[in-house]
Amino acid sequence: MNKKAAFSVTLIFIIVFLYEVVQITGSEYVFAPQSQVISQISTGLFNSYLLPFELISMILVGSIIGVLYIAGRND
Repeated sequence: MNKKAAFSVTLIFIIVFLYEVVQITGSEYVFAPQSQVISQISTGLFNSYLLPFELISMILVGSIIGVLYIAGRND
């Protein structure tokens, strides 16, 4: 794998991640649940946040497969 490309992608990821963290800590976000009724939580999760939830799960599965592939290689 090209080390310069991997380094640049990692650097871009870190910059974007830190930018988002600064935005969260600098604003008035409140991380408190708006409702504690399980039916409302599940409705919100499977209606509004279904696509991000599925994308994150696909990214995690892909990264696990990639780690297993890299760990199993004999160079």
